[in-house]
Amino acid sequence: MFSHDSTFELVKKFFIYKIMGNDICINYGLVGMEFGYRLFGVRLTNAVIEQTAGTIFTGGVTLDDLKKDISTLE
Repeated sequence: MFSHDSTFELVKKFFIYKIMGNDICINYGLVGMEFGYRLFGVRLTNAVIEQTAGTIFTGGVTLDDLKKDISTLE
């Protein structure tokens, strides 16, 4: 599963997993996201989430993104 990732991607995934396992992130993540929506707007906040944890925990935003991931995993 990780054989196609670069060293940068592996380090990024490691730190994202460590942050997501932190109690502060678990307890206050939704509050932080709502604060980001108010302060920076929905588009910018969603773009930041998509470029960080979104790329790790989801297959993508569109169906084309999902199809690319499926073909990579096959």
